[in-house]
Amino acid sequence: MALKQNDAVVFKGLLSTAKILRGPGVAMSVDGAVAAMAQQVSEFEAISKHRVVFLAEANAAGEFLDIIDLRKDFLRTRKPNDESLVLRTKIQSVPIEVKLVKDGEYSFDNKEVVSALRALADEVDGIEIDLFSLDNSDVRSLISGEDSDPELEQEDEDADADRSSEE
Repeated sequence: MALKQNDAVVFKGLLSTAKILRGPGVAMSVDGAVAAMAQQVSEFEAISKHRVVFLAEANAAGEFLDIIDLRKDFLRTRKPNDESLVLRTKIQSVPIEVKLVKDGEYSFDNKEVVSALRALADEVDGIEIDLFSLDNSDVRSLISGEDSDPELEQEDEDADADRSSEE
C-alpha cells in the first residue's frame, strides 16, 4: 500500500473506525459498516484514487478494510503484429487482455466484448475455488467433477503458442 502521507493518515482513521464497528462488542455487519462509513470512504476514494474494500473477516493484521490502487489503471489497444488487435487493460489493479481482431479468424465489436466479459464475471463469481490457487486446469470440468476434454486442452496449448508467436 503506497499511500501519500495525508492519505495514509485518513486511511488509518478509516481502519480504526471499521475496527470499532466490526470488532468485538459492536460486531456490525459488513453492510452496516459500509452504510455507516459511506461518506468518509467516498471522500477518501475521490481524493486518494484508491478503492476501499470491506472484508468479511479481519485479516492477519486484525483489519477489516483493504484498498485497491486505481491510479495505475489503464485501457489501451495494441497491434502486436499486422494481423491482430488486442485490448489491454488494468481495471481495479487486475490486468486483462482481450484479443479483438485476428485477420481471417475473428473480429469482435464492443457489444460482443462487453457481453463476453459480463458472462466471464458471472461465471467467475459463482466459483468457490480461488482461481489463483489452480495450475493449468479446465475450470469448468474441475468444478463439475467431469474429466477434462483432451481436445480442449490441445486448443488451449495452440492458443498459447499463437500468443507467444504474436509477442
